[in-house]
Amino acid sequence: MLAILDDRLKGLPSVVRNRVQIIQADVCELELGAKFGLVMVPYYVFNYLLTPEAQSQALDRIKAHLADSGLVIVDAFIPMKRLASPDERQIRRPDVVDPDTGNRIRSWNTFRLHTQSSIEYRFQRFEIESPNGELRVKEFTVERRYTLADDLERLFLSHGFKVSEVFTGYRGEPPQPDSEQLVYVLGVD
Repeated sequence: MLAILDDRLKGLPSVVRNRVQIIQADVCELELGAKFGLVMVPYYVFNYLLTPEAQSQALDRIKAHLADSGLVIVDAFIPMKRLASPDERQIRRPDVVDPDTGNRIRSWNTFRLHTQSSIEYRFQRFEIESPNGELRVKEFTVERRYTLADDLERLFLSHGFKVSEVFTGYRGEPPQPDSEQLVYVLGVD
């Protein structure tokens, strides 16, 4: 992902490129020696902190790097539909042909929730069939922690943040009771 971002930055004017710094680090141990006016935690990154301790450490490190009037944007996923109606059946994802290689790519997901630890397990299976019929299979599991909206807000408050705004999606739509993507705009309390 960082390589893709780096490639995209190369196509932008230097005035933009010079304002962006790409850093790969563990957010729980982050020490940059600087403060920032905006810290973004996009693409459900917060959900991949699998324990309450890791989430707390991350929030402490983020706050340590936030300017006094700075903002933090946290994009969080809550599997509301699966919590309301657990279903461990395999879900078929798009079946596509890569126009560059001619490979047919099929994928399936199976989800399982462990409600005691608030972990969602996503089992993924990919089948890649080349034009000559050779089949490659890749399977892996992705774990992510979910935290209900009220608990997230309490967590943010307990680390000295105030929730300025909450919306769903990146278009700023108001959240609904069943919204699975919540984007929090946080300031310092």
